[in-house]
Amino acid sequence: MFQLFCTLACLSFFSVQAHAVVKIGNCMGHETTYSSLNAACERYPNAILVQCQQTCTTYGQLGCTDATWAETASAFCTDTGDRMKLRKCINEETGFIMQALALAKKRMTQIRNTLDRMQFATGPNEAKKLDYARKILARIDYWLNSDRQFLCKGKQGACDGPYNALAVPLSGGAMAIRICEPFFTSPMEYAAATLIHEASHSCCGTVDKVNGKDMYYGKTLGVPLSSHPWHTIADTYAYWSEYGVCVPSTDSCMPVKQALHNKNPGS
Repeated sequence: MFQLFCTLACLSFFSVQAHAVVKIGNCMGHETTYSSLNAACERYPNAILVQCQQTCTTYGQLGCTDATWAETASAFCTDTGDRMKLRKCINEETGFIMQALALAKKRMTQIRNTLDRMQFATGPNEAKKLDYARKILARIDYWLNSDRQFLCKGKQGACDGPYNALAVPLSGGAMAIRICEPFFTSPMEYAAATLIHEASHSCCGTVDKVNGKDMYYGKTLGVPLSSHPWHTIADTYAYWSEYGVCVPSTDSCMPVKQALHNKNPGS
């Protein structure tokens, strides 16, 4: 009888919780009453929410003898309902990403306002590229504001190299930005430009290489900018974020103020 009671009690004691639980901060944090991130977002704005699942780590003759909580998803929700999906990001990393994201949004507004004022081009081919760039910028803006997913990976996997961040595919066709360790020690302007660069990959399929060669807008020496497919290069949009929009000409990147002055001298 005692053995039967002990068996039942021990099995009950070590039973693994089947359903997910949303916790605050991490899987060791305060447990909410929610299992869904969407529902928890409404109750806990401006907090890192982590969906956790209990998994058995050690099995004995009577079943599970030790279990732990493992993160399955996470998000940062604002009081306006804006949701930023995160994975494996600690509080400090989340704070840095949010600052970089806020600056990236500000720079995007400035870039798009500048391009909206540019009703001229340096040639018919450049006019088409500028129109294409406007469409890319609109999609980057949408991604930054409503469809963001970030994975904090430290030096693991593809982050074990010189990268600050990478665009990576997820299941179902979604894209995320994998944030690497050097990102968190970079200047904020560079971090914001990095998010814009990677967002252009995620939303719009921009490239880093053309015919096997690295292409960096405004930096590739010996190659006329007008011959660049600059409108399809991710670094174009990062460059504009850091240094301002410039109009490609035959062999230089003319600042917008100078281009506007040339168009309307005396203004």
